[in-house]
Amino acid sequence: MKKHVLYLFVALCTLSFLSACKDDKPAPDVPPTTEDIVATYTADKLTATVNGEPLASDATAEIIAGSDDATVSLKLYNMVPGQAEFTVPDVDFEVGTKSIYYSKLSGSTTSDLLGLTVAVDGKVDEGILSLTVTTTAFEGDPATDAAELYSTYKGTMDINVAGLDPISSEQRVYVMKPKADAASKIKLQIKNFAFQDMALGTISIDTVAVTKRGDVYAFKAEGRQLKLTIAGTATDVVLDLSGTILNGVMDLSLDINVMQSLSVKVGFEGNAVVESTTATLYRYEFDNGAAITDTVRKSRSFYIYYWSDTEAAKLNITPRPILDATSTMGKVTARYEGTDHEIEANQPVDFSKFADGDYIRYVVHAEDPSYTATYTLYAKILEAPVSQFDFTTGSWIPNGEEPPMDFDTPAGWATSNGAATMLKVMEDQDNPGNYLYPQSLPFPVSKAADNAARIITVDTKGTDMFLAIVPAITAGTLFQGTFKISISSTLKSTQFGVPYNKKPKTFKGEYKYAPGATYYKTVVTGTTPGSRVVSKEEVPGTTDQCAINAILYEVENYEETLDGTNILTASNIVATAILPDGSAKAEYTPFSIDFTFLPGKSFDASRKYKLALVCSSSANGAAFEGAPGSELIIKSLEVVNE
Repeated sequence: MKKHVLYLFVALCTLSFLSACKDDKPAPDVPPTTEDIVATYTADKLTATVNGEPLASDATAEIIAGSDDATVSLKLYNMVPGQAEFTVPDVDFEVGTKSIYYSKLSGSTTSDLLGLTVAVDGKVDEGILSLTVTTTAFEGDPATDAAELYSTYKGTMDINVAGLDPISSEQRVYVMKPKADAASKIKLQIKNFAFQDMALGTISIDTVAVTKRGDVYAFKAEGRQLKLTIAGTATDVVLDLSGTILNGVMDLSLDINVMQSLSVKVGFEGNAVVESTTATLYRYEFDNGAAITDTVRKSRSFYIYYWSDTEAAKLNITPRPILDATSTMGKVTARYEGTDHEIEANQPVDFSKFADGDYIRYVVHAEDPSYTATYTLYAKILEAPVSQFDFTTGSWIPNGEEPPMDFDTPAGWATSNGAATMLKVMEDQDNPGNYLYPQSLPFPVSKAADNAARIITVDTKGTDMFLAIVPAITAGTLFQGTFKISISSTLKSTQFGVPYNKKPKTFKGEYKYAPGATYYKTVVTGTTPGSRVVSKEEVPGTTDQCAINAILYEVENYEETLDGTNILTASNIVATAILPDGSAKAEYTPFSIDFTFLPGKSFDASRKYKLALVCSSSANGAAFEGAPGSELIIKSLEVVNE
């Protein structure tokens, strides 16, 4: 009886001891459950091979409870090649036996994203995880709809160069249509690729093959050769790339080998975005801009006008550029006094330091900052109106060209000489070896013997240039304004007038005039460009007359102009002073003509005006009529203002 009691006591003690140890592991004769193996295994608690190779030193495995008692998930750290973390879900769990119980694990999963099948086989025995990991790559099928990928991908780019700290920055990768239009290929581009403030240019890789694995698009290119600008030198590099796009998310890896001596590794992860690529500056607003008399926009160029005699204190102006909501301001550079000055947008600028044509240049970035546009704000300085001109004592400015292009122009004036430079080198089709404008004749406007302005009418033969007619009779013109050759209409080449801010009263001058012997008009036969016949026809009983006119007209802005087609007929003409007698004058003859304001027109100092002084050797020169040899000599002109 005592022996039975002793045996019972020993059995109870043994059970108590085993129960106390159960917190660490089950008793050998109790089958384990998934709860018993849920843990993190590393170091001496983990043995494994990956594709037959020993386990990496930093490898870790974590067993996570599954959805039921028969499965677990296995998270592998630094075990699947190229992946810091990889999960094999739904790993089968079962109990194995030898002398004691242990846990058996087996399972596999396929990753379309990685293009891998990962299989695991192992066991947990006495707290140690033994594992065999096998990976098998698969390619997928050629993509048939790679155009779905065309987009901008915005994200973080990491650049690693041996021996240097990694650099991370926001970047964009562009996927676009390849040069060779193939459904299974794409073109990738990284604009403004840079490293440590060193701009390397644009990486562009065309015709990159794309495969599809489930919903994953995978792309790869190896051994691509291209050039990057390194330290200012175009350098050959070899590039390998691989990546995937899944649900609008790109994962990209680049290996860039520079001259076989430097390896640059680039990683990128980003999302497809829709961003504006248009950088827009709509207009400017000006603080303290009362001195600005006009603003004009031409494409990305803006012009502000102010008078040259404006007080310097009134020219301390703040331009405020107004941008599109998605655009941002970049570098701003002011050019004045012959030097570039980097400034901030919206800061006061002393325009009294600007010469005519100096500017402020604004670089504007689109929402996608790879796209920029440059806008320029030009200073246009209006010279205070000059009222008196004496050509005999004034300066003449050389054209600077070699014969037959060389001619002089009175300072502050324009002439029709530019057109004559073309005619002086164009042969007369009916008389080979002769030119439409005889090279022996002076230019339409030249110096007279006393340095006065000499204006002549010339027989220019006439011809059809397809786009325009060269008239048979060409009258010289001296005027205030600008001469810009217009191929479509020769009369539009003379752009008459300069900004004017005073009320003119009287137009005066001194001139002499000798009409040519025979008066002609230009005759054009036919209407088909290129085959029209241009000739001259005498107008009997008509004697040529000169024209000396002053025309004041109103403008919406100072870029607006009248030309040879409308200088006497435009509806915005306000006042005129027309020489009433253009007949022959053998000696210098003075004239004085009061300005006549047209009905309903008056001068308003708050409005914008231009004044055109126009002198021609043939009054009907705009109709291509006149007498060859007519000669008008202008000694002086004057405008008297109220």
